[in-house]
Amino acid sequence: MALGGVTVFVTEASLQLGEMVQRRKLDEDKDGDRHASHGRRPPDPPRCARAGNKLDRGKREGQGVAPLVARSVFPEEWRIVLIIPPWGQGLHGDGENAAFHSLVSRQFSATLTDTLCRLALLGMLPALIEHDWHVFGEVIYEFNARVGEAFKPVQKGIYADPRIAELISFIRRQGIPGAGQSSWGPTVFALADDDSRAADLASRIRNQFGLSAQAILSTRACNQGADSTADAAR
Repeated sequence: MALGGVTVFVTEASLQLGEMVQRRKLDEDKDGDRHASHGRRPPDPPRCARAGNKLDRGKREGQGVAPLVARSVFPEEWRIVLIIPPWGQGLHGDGENAAFHSLVSRQFSATLTDTLCRLALLGMLPALIEHDWHVFGEVIYEFNARVGEAFKPVQKGIYADPRIAELISFIRRQGIPGAGQSSWGPTVFALADDDSRAADLASRIRNQFGLSAQAILSTRACNQGADSTADAAR
């Protein structure tokens, strides 16, 4: 589920939090080394091995992978409904790179950055930890819409197509608070609290917008991460 714009907007306002986390991590590492005299402490698992919902602090220029601030798992019963309507193609490749360069050069307001950080740190994370589907959905919707406001200069609206706005509004009228545009569109996501609600929503969307069964799918978040294997015969 790509919210779009998370790194662009959250980075600067969360750097201090990230630096605090890094300092604490260094202190913990020192303590761990002092208590590891009877054996070598195993290394932390790679980030790709621990999936779920992740929030990083953003990265400074020239930095590699951004430090991870928080990770939490999605409830197993929640479902993510993906709607892929035949309404054009979102920005990608060189066009997307040019769009991001254009957006970054505009120097977004500190107010917007602070708002997005507040939504992420004080809205999304607590709601997810508490398995509060309704609150989490409302926060996801607001975050996505506010990012869309900042993307207006490129996509000419909060969403990439007026029909996407209509679809998201329809989803919310069905009692599903969490909905938004994935990245640059046209894919739309919706968060259902169980299989039954996800299936019902998919059926209503197909009937309302005349979409094929193949244009809508329901999946769950991956909490386990990547799993790679090596072929011993090679």
